[in-house]
Amino acid sequence: MQTRQFITLATTVLLTACGGGGGGGGGTTTASTTSTGSSTATGGSALSGNTGSGTSSGTNTATTINDPLFAKQWHLKNTGQEGGTAGVDINVQPVWQAGLNGSGVSVSVIDDGLDAWHEDLLINTRLASSLNMASNSKAGWDPTPENSSDDHGTSVGGLIAAAANSFGGRGVAYGATLLGVNLLAASSADSNDATALLHGKSLIAISNNSWGNPDNDNELGYSGPLAKAAIAQGATSERGGKGIVYLFAAGNGATQFQSDGSVLQTGQRSGYDSFNNTPYALNIAAVQADGTPSEYSEPGANVLVSAPSDSTGSVMPGLYTTTVSLARLTSLYRGQLWLYPNYRPDFGGTSGATPITAGVVALMLQANPSLSWRDIRWILARTARSVSNASETGTSAMGHGVYSHKTGFGLIDANAAVAMAKTHTALPAMKTCTLTLANSAQSPDSNGQLQRAASSGSCDISQLESADLSLQLDQPGNPNPAGQLAIQLDSPSARSSILATPHSCFVKNTQGDFVVNSCSKTYSDWAFHSVRHMGENPAGQWTLKISGMLASDTLAGSQLVLRGF
Repeated sequence: MQTRQFITLATTVLLTACGGGGGGGGGTTTASTTSTGSSTATGGSALSGNTGSGTSSGTNTATTINDPLFAKQWHLKNTGQEGGTAGVDINVQPVWQAGLNGSGVSVSVIDDGLDAWHEDLLINTRLASSLNMASNSKAGWDPTPENSSDDHGTSVGGLIAAAANSFGGRGVAYGATLLGVNLLAASSADSNDATALLHGKSLIAISNNSWGNPDNDNELGYSGPLAKAAIAQGATSERGGKGIVYLFAAGNGATQFQSDGSVLQTGQRSGYDSFNNTPYALNIAAVQADGTPSEYSEPGANVLVSAPSDSTGSVMPGLYTTTVSLARLTSLYRGQLWLYPNYRPDFGGTSGATPITAGVVALMLQANPSLSWRDIRWILARTARSVSNASETGTSAMGHGVYSHKTGFGLIDANAAVAMAKTHTALPAMKTCTLTLANSAQSPDSNGQLQRAASSGSCDISQLESADLSLQLDQPGNPNPAGQLAIQLDSPSARSSILATPHSCFVKNTQGDFVVNSCSKTYSDWAFHSVRHMGENPAGQWTLKISGMLASDTLAGSQLVLRGF
């Protein structure tokens, strides 16, 4: 199994160390698996965390904000800070003013660690129910990193639930409770993934996953059967049957930096990572502070919505959030001494967009705890706002009527999502319908193209939630099996899910540059997930189109699973 990595943009360094302490990205270390059990914490002690409002002062409310970095947190309120466009934010202040802050909702932060003792996270961290999966000297319930370089999860946690106090900034759901799980500090193993994805299952409502398979080679990245089963269990059985809301970062591989600072367009798509293809998770893309898609954010028919984050290079501001305590001591930001060593001004990637969405989901669940994970997905799609300059646009049956493979149904709107959550009637029980597109070897025509169709006339579904396409492609002797193919699924309403495009794969040379390499992985047993057709009536003919095949390539089988109500 491939090494897991966090999904933050690690190519632009705006903040530099001036002496000691400046933290950066982090890798994975070898670890052993610990118990998946969780203990119930009560009260507001440092060990258990606060399960109440998350505020350390009764005077620091939605209308009286004393957090010194709040004015710079453009994703919460964009006034044009650092070159952004006013109004490009998540529209969360009306929700706070209505008295909602995520209180009573628990979120699992699966990452490289969580500084549970951080001044802005301590009151909202349920430490006794967290999990240390690393081989280190810390207790089995303490996910706090031993190294300041492992600051990714701490930054993620701050975007979700940094407390309302007189320190740093503020989280979207500043009264929510966090559970830390430092999966990325453990060895890459299917069993570890499954353990992390179900840890605290009796406590959590949301699982934030700002990580996935590596973005930088453009190869297909697989998830194991135990991880897939864990997500399916969490979504279908936990939280009293309403399901854990699994959020995954869509990925940052659409662009990569070369050693000379130039930007390489890679063709990476979110659907090339199996973790982003589970039918039970929500995939989140990134939009920068001027309201346009972040260039690095990977497109895909599996992208549900997008949320604020940084940009390629230093054109737009990054996200202001927490970091490991004192990690940014004696550091510079834009040429000036950085005065907040427990915080950072430069977080980003779809890693940053995902926890911002998790915070919005926590507000929705506080407003209406009876919402299922499917209800959450439906509401986010219905209430998202359109995104400027989003590529691959097309009509949609949901939301504002436009879908983009780059940004999904649009930019999340906390106020609109919470308003709909309050009055939303639960979706009917999910139904599934399986269509067979191929059940024997099918060869391409002389142009390397293959087309298969099936009718869904017998499906008892009136509105779709998702479509999942499985492929069993046989490509013996093909030197570039996945890289040469274009794969598209067309609905009866003539809306297209672009699942794969011809692309190169890459390796890094000794100079640190990406050079073209053949794509060795195959679609011999691969499933694509699409939410692009949400809200459509599936009745009619569905068509699979594949181009770029060699004469020796065959489609051994293909199944389309339609889910809806």
